[in-house]
Amino acid sequence: MSRYPGTVVTAAYAVPDTIVGDQVMVANRTGCRGSPFDGEDSPGSWPHRATSAPSGRRAMSASAPSLPKTATSKILKRELRAERWNTPDPLWWRPDPDAAYRLLTGAERSSLEAALAPGN
Repeated sequence: MSRYPGTVVTAAYAVPDTIVGDQVMVANRTGCRGSPFDGEDSPGSWPHRATSAPSGRRAMSASAPSLPKTATSKILKRELRAERWNTPDPLWWRPDPDAAYRLLTGAERSSLEAALAPGN
């Protein structure tokens, strides 16, 4: 991720998944509001890496102007994990490991939350 233009810092962490338990999410500090990805550089055009196991392929990728940090400049992944996909920033995701990346919609965010609600 950090090799893409506009990406300054990248953090990878787990988000819950109803099928496999956890999926990989990546947050990118871009230095600007919104996504640095467009056209041919969008996550939808990223190829799968043949060397990555399915469990190691990121399911979601968010672009943000800043990431939460400690006083010593370490990224607060616990805050990112707690936020999950509920971010105001653009969030690219793959609903299926073989699907292309696309922007997550508000309805899909609600559906993810409902699937993780107690009793489901």
